[in-house]
Amino acid sequence: MNDMSIFNVGRIDALLRFSLAMVLIGIVLSMNLGPTANFALTMLSIPTALFAMLRWDPIYSLFGFKTGKYTFRA
Repeated sequence: MNDMSIFNVGRIDALLRFSLAMVLIGIVLSMNLGPTANFALTMLSIPTALFAMLRWDPIYSLFGFKTGKYTFRA
């Protein structure tokens, strides 16, 4: 198998997603927004960081999007 088709998030996309997740966590840790807002931002940042690290997004898979080209080199 030469094409790693499991990945559908490119490097820049993954970097932006991970940066966004870290900004959201930073907001939660540095600002007192209240328990509901803190919970909401935390629950938004966890899947954002996870999908950035996995370089896979279920929404992209659903619609067939890819933001990067990946090849497997053994």
